[in-house]
Amino acid sequence: MDKLRQVIGNKPYFIWTSNIDHHFALAEFDHLLEVEGNWQTGICSKHPKEHPLVDLKSTLHEIYKKDQTGTLTEDDLPTCATCGEKLSLNIPGPVFSMDQTQVNGFENLLNNYQDKKILVLELGIGPQNRMIKAPSMQLVAGNKSSRYITINKGQLNIPSVIADRSISFSSTIIEAFNALISGKGEVETQGPAKPAPQLSPEDQQRQEKIFKNFYPSYSVNKGYRPGELVMYTTIDHEHPSHLHMVKYGKSLMYSYGDPVNVHYFTQDGHYHLVKLGLNKDNDEVHGFYVEPNTFIAMESVKRATGFSQISVTLPSSSSNEILIPKKEQLKKMFPQQQALIERLLADN
Repeated sequence: MDKLRQVIGNKPYFIWTSNIDHHFALAEFDHLLEVEGNWQTGICSKHPKEHPLVDLKSTLHEIYKKDQTGTLTEDDLPTCATCGEKLSLNIPGPVFSMDQTQVNGFENLLNNYQDKKILVLELGIGPQNRMIKAPSMQLVAGNKSSRYITINKGQLNIPSVIADRSISFSSTIIEAFNALISGKGEVETQGPAKPAPQLSPEDQQRQEKIFKNFYPSYSVNKGYRPGELVMYTTIDHEHPSHLHMVKYGKSLMYSYGDPVNVHYFTQDGHYHLVKLGLNKDNDEVHGFYVEPNTFIAMESVKRATGFSQISVTLPSSSSNEILIPKKEQLKKMFPQQQALIERLLADN
């Protein structure tokens, strides 16, 4: 914590964490969002939304002391001062509630700094983490003035969309902090990568025309998260989307209309059929995440409405390139789906 304070210096900062140990607050970092709460805060078990959160640090210390002396009784269980019901720990569960003061602080950070020079410093987050890592990378992807540093020994994951503005430390956090502070140290680093080539306006227009072959009807709106665009695509029974590679991981969410079949081909030779819709009895899911470097195509299941609408989340700084697999190679990889590939793969 002392080294982190040295790295931050006197610059504005905000910490978001999935840890529930409350250590950042105990170390007197006050700009904080604990997205899964913490075990030193109580919440009313009967009225979690109506009654305020309770600081339990002193109460828990007294419980610990009584437990050590063998004098702990059920009367020592903490209760809500408003209604007298038992308190639960405010961590993910039936009555969990995020601290709205912390949430407001995080929203203020985004409003004030998302288009300014910012550094996202990621400390020991798993490479596939969706709760902390994904929105952090989205924040950087949407702001060309931002930079990203990740520290995680042996488990690094930087997507190509921000690779030219990112450095990875495969080391312990303290080793990386010492190197950042002193400018010295034998630590393994990666990056930044060379910037990806930018499309010319003419190439972008050409891509737009190609894009319409893959999604006959679509519109793009500014996303509700930093660095994110949402593409709303409408698919009817006569115009399925064509098979193409997903360069960036993205979420597909069903909006309305008929159910949708999503054909999903992975690089390691697996084919999946995922049904998007609102009927769980028919094994339809409302949305799911598509991993990068997989091939997908969507088609509406012909029913009463005649069309489907799906929202597709994209990084706002993505190149929008359409990556089309070669038909014969794809058929060799998936011999059981040759007819499907023939039907859904663009000829040119």
